[in-house]
Amino acid sequence: MLTWSNKRGGFVYRKAYGSANLELGVPLSPQSVFYMGSVSKQFTAAAVVLAAERGFLSLDDDVRKDIPEPPDYGHVITLRQMLHHTSGFRDFFTLIFLSGRNVSDFNSTDEILKFVLRQRGLNNVPGDEWIYSTRTISCSV
Repeated sequence: MLTWSNKRGGFVYRKAYGSANLELGVPLSPQSVFYMGSVSKQFTAAAVVLAAERGFLSLDDDVRKDIPEPPDYGHVITLRQMLHHTSGFRDFFTLIFLSGRNVSDFNSTDEILKFVLRQRGLNNVPGDEWIYSTRTISCSV
C-alpha cells in the first residue's frame, strides 16, 4: 500500500496493490487493515535510538522519567532494558491468559495500558534475564 500525505495531514495519493486474501480473491484497498504484530517494534526501537542520539532522551535513564505511568517496582527500568527484553515486564498476552480474559476484551490502547500497569511485580530483576515481551520495544541496540 502506498500513501503520501501533505503537511496538513491530508492524503495526496493512496493506492493498494496485491491481495488481502488469496483464497477468496479479495484485493487490497487503501482501507485495508493489517495486524502488525511485532513487525513495528524495530521501527519504534530505531526511533527511540535516534531520539537518544539526538539528545532528546537517554537509554539508561529510568523509563519513568519519560513514561511516568509504570509504578515503582523497586528497581530502575531503562529504555535500553526495554529494547533488549530485559526489563522484567510481564508479557501482555501472558497477563491476559493468566487473568482469564481474551484479547478481544480490550477496545483501546488506554484499556491495554491500564491492564498491563496493574501488574504488581516483575518477572525478574531488570537486566538479569531475557524474556520476550509483546509489551516492550525490541531491537538489539
